[in-house]
Amino acid sequence: MASTCGERCVCVRVETPDAESQPGKKYIQLPVMVNADTETLDATDLQLSVVNNDEAEEVAMPRLLLAELMGTCLLVCTVVGSGIQADALSPDNVGVALLGNAVATWGILFMLILVLGPVSGAHFNPIVSLTMWLHRKLDSGKLLPYVAAQFIGGVLGTMLAHAMFSGND
Repeated sequence: MASTCGERCVCVRVETPDAESQPGKKYIQLPVMVNADTETLDATDLQLSVVNNDEAEEVAMPRLLLAELMGTCLLVCTVVGSGIQADALSPDNVGVALLGNAVATWGILFMLILVLGPVSGAHFNPIVSLTMWLHRKLDSGKLLPYVAAQFIGGVLGTMLAHAMFSGND
């Protein structure tokens, strides 16, 4: 069932899979952009594809793990690198060094959560992932892969920071 809701947009009503469990919510409306030059549209003008949840999960898991690995790597690299630089630039003033480290950590964490949060949840820490799992907000099948990606990202981030700032000793 389609009805036009704009110049090149069609709203399609799709029956939800759990229509029996939610009696008041049997349909959802999806806006679909259509490449059609005609003024009237029917169901033959729409090309919709349904993705099996298992197929979507297979595609999504590497993306989630890459986001966790990269996010943890960049976070740890920034924390370790800013600590090394802060110690090198102000060895006699611990307060300034801590302030520089805190500002760098805040900045990278803000950006990582903003960019990678919608992809993987932006855990970047095994304790966060464990807590999300305990609160049933992370599937059991994702906990160990998340922790492994975060561990590898942390090691890579530390190695990267030391490689960049090894000449400061």
